[in-house]
Amino acid sequence: MMWHAVADQDEEVKTKSEDGDAKMAGDGQKAGRPKRDRIPTIFSMFRQHQLFAKLSKCTFECSRIAYLGHTISGEGVTIDSEKVQAIQQWPLPTSVRSLRGFLGLTGYYRRFVQGYATMAAPLTDLLRKNAFVWSKEAANAFQSLKIALTTTPVL
Repeated sequence: MMWHAVADQDEEVKTKSEDGDAKMAGDGQKAGRPKRDRIPTIFSMFRQHQLFAKLSKCTFECSRIAYLGHTISGEGVTIDSEKVQAIQQWPLPTSVRSLRGFLGLTGYYRRFVQGYATMAAPLTDLLRKNAFVWSKEAANAFQSLKIALTTTPVL
């Protein structure tokens, strides 16, 4: 799927995919007008470009929003609190499959952890064929990743 994005002078960003789906986000504060005053403008732009919005999927005047496992706010982007809780409660891996699950989840948030690859190296080494032998080094790496991801900075 290919996306096209256009930004106008009001700091509004519109994206449209080839299959007709569209997403639009804007920050009325950056444009110098209150957000509420911009809603009619947004709807008229939708009509002008023959776009439709499903009301159940719209959010207005919110200070933070959960999107694709992240929480986006005026302060920046953080890991969604549900995912942080899942990482905190993740049990020690007892098989390659459970280790892959953990590394898949943590790898999705690797940009929040400086030196992620180095920190996860003892765990990724266990994914080699016939190499899954849990060690103290692997346990330390597991705990370090959990701590790093549950105390992440705001990007």
